[in-house]
Amino acid sequence: MQEEHKQLKLFFEPRAVAFVGISAKTGALAFNALENLLACGYEGRIYPVNPNADDILGLKAYPDVKSLPGPVDLAVISTRRSLVPEIVKECVEKGIRAIIVIGQGFSDAGDEEGRQLEEKVVRIARAGGARILGPNTIGVTNPFFNFTTSFLRQLRIEKLPIALICQSGIFFGGFCDGLRLLGKGIDIGNASDVGVADCLEYFEDDEDVRLIVVHIEGVRRSGEGRRILEVAGRVSKRKPIIVFKTGRGRQAASAIRSHTASLVGDDDVWDAAFEQCGVLRARDLDELHDLVRAFCNLLPTKVENVAIVTLSGGMGVMALDACDEYGLRAATLSAETLQKLREMLPAWLEVKNPVDIFPAIMSAEEKGEVLMRSVEAVLSDENVDALLLVAGTWLEVVAPPLSDVLKAAGSFGKPVIWCPYLDWAFNVSVEDVEQKLKEKGVENVAALPTPERAVRALAALQKYVEFRKN
Repeated sequence: MQEEHKQLKLFFEPRAVAFVGISAKTGALAFNALENLLACGYEGRIYPVNPNADDILGLKAYPDVKSLPGPVDLAVISTRRSLVPEIVKECVEKGIRAIIVIGQGFSDAGDEEGRQLEEKVVRIARAGGARILGPNTIGVTNPFFNFTTSFLRQLRIEKLPIALICQSGIFFGGFCDGLRLLGKGIDIGNASDVGVADCLEYFEDDEDVRLIVVHIEGVRRSGEGRRILEVAGRVSKRKPIIVFKTGRGRQAASAIRSHTASLVGDDDVWDAAFEQCGVLRARDLDELHDLVRAFCNLLPTKVENVAIVTLSGGMGVMALDACDEYGLRAATLSAETLQKLREMLPAWLEVKNPVDIFPAIMSAEEKGEVLMRSVEAVLSDENVDALLLVAGTWLEVVAPPLSDVLKAAGSFGKPVIWCPYLDWAFNVSVEDVEQKLKEKGVENVAALPTPERAVRALAALQKYVEFRKN
């Protein structure tokens, strides 16, 4: 492993960590990173540093970094900004090579003192061979190591194959349909030292990570954007990268300067650069979550020709409109497939793609069998690359249940996206049905709320496959 990778690993897998300036307050609104870490089951050594306490949360407290009894890999500093340079100096003298500065009020503050303090902190760290994460960050989370420095309480941390690199700690929480965006996460904050490119390089070789998600507002220094894109172009040949680039407009750009002191840049230039290096761009939170769901659950294979099996003719038309918009084709079903479908469907119904099975479902005694046979017929067709299934959650109570149908569908090795009717008979969310599919061992199936969003996600998958191929 390269020396830089070894040093970044100290942020994610420290054998010993010091929390400098940590409080003894506890509870959900105490924002106590040490309390959160203890709840994770971390097995390394922990050193609270606070001159006003003898012990914190049952751990012996030390007055300063110099007093720590053993070697420390990572220091997490939560003090007022004026104290940080001296504490960083103590850290490098102690041999600590990874330092997280939590606090705000540096270059993000917009005043000259804050900017100079940040520059001083980085200068001291580099002179001592240390790296700085932040300031203005909540740090890292790594469920594979039972480790977090987040002061935001995370109710559920999962070993997901996702790496998240962000410039806002809010992404460490779950929101927007309840989807979790991380596995491993790192909030670069002001990116005074450790930045997006460093993190991309680290996750490139991380065997726990299959998908990299990046939230970026802008860049700090001249040439930084070029380096990010050079690294991303290399990494995306091995792993998909989804970027949520904010600050597209003038008003947002102004806000970003006061958030992380980043330079936003021309949005069209970012678009063109992402396209060239194979990075997929999410335009909003819904699309970000949809792409994460798709790339985490579906195989990266060709999806150019899509079959649509639906219990709603209207939804089928919506799906066709989306295929036109996003550059996918409605698959031309073979004569053999059409014959299999005609055997189940009413004689008066024109059989084509989209396949509207609602009339057959309503008249059949074995409703689950109609669903299963339709899905299997379509997925057996060599002309079909992927399946979009629009079906209600009420089909879970038929025989065979919908979850069994989806498990069978996933076994064909073709991407399947299910758009469930969430409010027909059962009051459930997309997260609920995802959990059901997980419990059933369903693979290569994603659940998305609308046909348009499903087709958009399939189109992104196709775009990435074409990039890898070319």
